[in-house]
Amino acid sequence: MDHPKNIVTQLIQEEHRSKWIARSNHNVKCFTEDEIKRFTNNYKTLLGRGSFGEVYEGVLEVKRMVAVKKYICNVKENFAKELTVHREINHKNVVRLVGYCVDENALMVVMEYIPKGNLSDILHRDSIPIALDTRLRIAIECAEALGYMHSQMYTQVIHGDIKPANILLDDGLRAKISDFGISRLVNTENTLYTLNVMGSIGYMDPLFAQNGRLTAKSDVYIVLELCFWN
Repeated sequence: MDHPKNIVTQLIQEEHRSKWIARSNHNVKCFTEDEIKRFTNNYKTLLGRGSFGEVYEGVLEVKRMVAVKKYICNVKENFAKELTVHREINHKNVVRLVGYCVDENALMVVMEYIPKGNLSDILHRDSIPIALDTRLRIAIECAEALGYMHSQMYTQVIHGDIKPANILLDDGLRAKISDFGISRLVNTENTLYTLNVMGSIGYMDPLFAQNGRLTAKSDVYIVLELCFWN
């Protein structure tokens, strides 16, 4: 059987037509499935489900909490995209990538654990609403992360699915952008056209939804709900 790192390289190379680039990140660890089963206690605690798979709680040997995103078997392209894009990003307001697993029947991404959950749940809950000044600070933090991704990285990253459910909050209610499964790395052009339009209805740039025209501006539709949701 191929070594896991060779499988990752193969998956990434399959996305070469979309201009994704693989770079070595020595801070990102390759885990085996047995290791992940051990530190998730055999996937005991489910944190959530999404279109690409399930997310489980885990604890590393150093007592560090992590979240493990376990992909369903038929979405290896999304796995390759998420891993390739996420490993390029290093920003305080983006969920940090810890590692990955590419065993024969397991595709998983290991990320830092963010304790307060996602912004959507907090904005829409019936209890005490989030204060306006806190919303504005979260919006600024998201804008700083997007500004970094759009203009400060060597290769521009367009997230493609910015919405409250993909903005996680830590203990201090500081924003952490997550979920890079449909993100794009744009090497040379500021505009990307795609026939495979994916995203969330209600948060999608109308131009992207209509004609597949994806730009950095496509990432900013969340701000109005974040600031003015009652």
